[in-house]
Amino acid sequence: MQEHSNPQAATDTAQLSARSLTSKVIVLEQELARLKADEPVAPDLRHGLTALSAALGKLKQCIDYRPLQRSHDGERTWLHDFRNNINAVRGYTEMCLEDTPNSAQELNAALCAILHYNEELMSSFPATPEQTAIQTVAPAKDDRKTGRLLVVEDDDANREILCRHLLKSGHTLLEAGSGADTLRQLEDASVDLILLDLILPDMNGFDILQRIKGAANLREIPVIMISGQQHNAEVIRCIQAGAEDYLFKPVNEILLSARIDASLERKSWRDREQTYLAELSKSHAFIRKTFGRYTSEDIAVRLLEHPDGLDMGGSLQVVTTVMTDICGFTALCNRLRPTEVVQLLNNYLGTLSDVILAHDGTVDEFIGDAILAIFGAPLSGDDDADRAVACAVAMQHAMHAVNRKNAALGLPAIKTSVAINTGTVIAGNIGSEKRSKFGVVGQPVNITARIEDISGADDILISQSTLDALQRDIRVGPALALRAQGIEEIVTVYAVDYASSPPNDQSTAPDDA
Repeated sequence: MQEHSNPQAATDTAQLSARSLTSKVIVLEQELARLKADEPVAPDLRHGLTALSAALGKLKQCIDYRPLQRSHDGERTWLHDFRNNINAVRGYTEMCLEDTPNSAQELNAALCAILHYNEELMSSFPATPEQTAIQTVAPAKDDRKTGRLLVVEDDDANREILCRHLLKSGHTLLEAGSGADTLRQLEDASVDLILLDLILPDMNGFDILQRIKGAANLREIPVIMISGQQHNAEVIRCIQAGAEDYLFKPVNEILLSARIDASLERKSWRDREQTYLAELSKSHAFIRKTFGRYTSEDIAVRLLEHPDGLDMGGSLQVVTTVMTDICGFTALCNRLRPTEVVQLLNNYLGTLSDVILAHDGTVDEFIGDAILAIFGAPLSGDDDADRAVACAVAMQHAMHAVNRKNAALGLPAIKTSVAINTGTVIAGNIGSEKRSKFGVVGQPVNITARIEDISGADDILISQSTLDALQRDIRVGPALALRAQGIEEIVTVYAVDYASSPPNDQSTAPDDA
């Protein structure tokens, strides 16, 4: 309603308008009475006439200008009720076009007359006959989205009209006439979109909107607000709270259909995105788990976050390599059945691989009964050599668990030897784009293998380069000079005295490994 700076002038204008409109309203009432008296009266026409009479009653309230003396809240309630009536008349008018087209035209003419009279009375009222006259609904597209919709509207006539239009578009509908019923429906049913009235008998639609957007299982459901309150503040508040759109009553059915189609399309994209992200997460977890069989999960995650680390090629890098194998394995193979050999190998390789990964090492490869592990590639640290030696000690202690399991399976006890060397190698992805592996090549790897050749059961032999790279002191035996085949220089090695040292906490293998 417009504010008038001069109350007396407003009253004089009101009296002139009232006298002018009273005679027109009397004529319109007579026309409605004639329509009601016609027999037979179709159900949609009867409903339309009832809503039209209610709208006319609201107009008559304005004619004697009682709204000027009403409070702001009272005025908003009057506008809400008036637009509900207008919305119902428009809906039933469109439905009458199918069965009683002549009556529909008369209803529409009466509707436009009421809106025109109201325009004369309230120049600020936004509705015009052009905006609210009946329109031919655009034909449905073949690719129109359909969904499961929850229609929240306390006015029975408006809810019925809205639902009938939506059913024609192929939607599945749920209905609620109150806030409590709305929340109950959302607990029990899956919904693709909600049409939510702003004013309900038990709670405000805005509060319901906030609850929906605050619930993890509901916040992705698009909500279109529908209200007779045409205030920018309400529109902004609802959009900011997460509403997909805000439509005014009387609702244009073509516009509503377009909004529903757009909202369902966006929800469909969001649903597909969530499905894609879930599948991507599963694939990422699978890749991480698979990659983690060869390196620690921490290293796997860091490499996956930096895909350039998986490019083909290599670089010079200082690493500490560890090699271990089963002593007397060839003789064992001659005594055991093939299935027993596989059991024994899986027990040994599985247990020691877990120890390597626990020390952030990379399992480069299995070579028969031997394991080649790398510390310092693909990710390096200052303590690579220390972790490699700690890992070797932990592997020797883990052999107790290996042999306990062997005994339970009826397999013989075994011993292992470990060799460790540090040097500069070429580290990178080796192979082709279709099939490759991360590995290291270079003389230091060959030296590690030669040291392992001379190591005995339960031994841990380390080279001078590894001893020099250690940051903490360890107990070692006397220096041994090694002249290995294919290696020109003499390699100095030391036996690590680990028998009296308990394993590191992270190196202890589980008994059931």
